[in-house]
Amino acid sequence: MSIIYLTDSGSNSMLSRSLMLLGRDTVKGVLLTPFVSPRLRDWTTTGGRARLEAQRCVDEILAAEGHVLFDTQTYAVAYPGINRFGAYDAWQL
Repeated sequence: MSIIYLTDSGSNSMLSRSLMLLGRDTVKGVLLTPFVSPRLRDWTTTGGRARLEAQRCVDEILAAEGHVLFDTQTYAVAYPGINRFGAYDAWQL
């Protein structure tokens, strides 16, 4: 059975955790989203909260022989209180 790792952060720790799980053959792929995996690096966040650009995450996951799925989460716009339109704007979805 193949398992996909659902991540909620495009941070260095997420990428490290994803690569570790791929290396252990615990998961076969990683699910990225535009909410937390920006098209371009988010330089407004620093340290452990810094979000890496999606292409870097994709490149490293593929190099580890993992699969990458990108969930646009456009359905989330209908949820009450959603205000992360800036995350979508960079992607031109």
